[in-house]
Amino acid sequence: LIEDNSKPCPEDNDGDRCMGVRIPISDLNEDIMEQLISTTYLTQKEKNFPVSELIPVRVDHDDFRGVYASHTIGFETKEAGISWRIMILSPVSAHEDDTIMPGDSMFQVLITSVSAGFILCVLQLVLFIRNRREKEIIASDWRFTGVFLVGCALLNLACLSYIGQNTNATCLARMWVIHFFFVFALTPLFVKTYRLYKLTGVGSIIPRRQTISNARTVLMAMPFLAVEVLILLVFTFIDPNKVEDLLVYDESHTENHVECKQDTWAFFALQL
Repeated sequence: LIEDNSKPCPEDNDGDRCMGVRIPISDLNEDIMEQLISTTYLTQKEKNFPVSELIPVRVDHDDFRGVYASHTIGFETKEAGISWRIMILSPVSAHEDDTIMPGDSMFQVLITSVSAGFILCVLQLVLFIRNRREKEIIASDWRFTGVFLVGCALLNLACLSYIGQNTNATCLARMWVIHFFFVFALTPLFVKTYRLYKLTGVGSIIPRRQTISNARTVLMAMPFLAVEVLILLVFTFIDPNKVEDLLVYDESHTENHVECKQDTWAFFALQL
């Protein structure tokens, strides 16, 4: 309305009370289509409006949730002094194999393998504890071997985090539980091997046995876990494992893949 630019024109206006007012695309927010256009513009702007690339745009609305493939092309007419960017949006289908949900074939495979691994680790742990006074079990340092088996059992259960939709929360949870329990499982083996090495005096010029208590051995394991927690904390803030939409397309079909990814390979390289 001419008298109040903040109010839209009524549908039955006669044209005398209204005037055209341009607003920034980023301010569109009246309905789902305006939100889609605004989100597409901001996403394309962030990518610097690539000409030869399809950019995925996700819409999470109460009435609609999905992904569009967006593309921009330039349009200019020097006579009229027009320099526009035309945005083209096309809905795309979701790739069905990106997630593991109840009822999927991979769900049964995952549950079966996790259950088998967990049960096997628990059975081995029970056998170790029941036979801890046997000479062979004593020589293997059953306490720390038992902690290793507990870590393996927890690592099997951590694989259940792959069930469900890929979201920022689930992606970050997978990064934490898988890597932490992997280090938790291997650490007892490292310190146990080092302890046996010192107890037997192997490698010394003059063989000499040393006494290393269980409490000291536990303290030797703490730095491994502390360093892993520190690494996970740092990358949680600077380069977290987060959900990312990827468009895979050919000449006739475009699909949206929702994957958990990090911006760099730094975390992977550091874990190695």
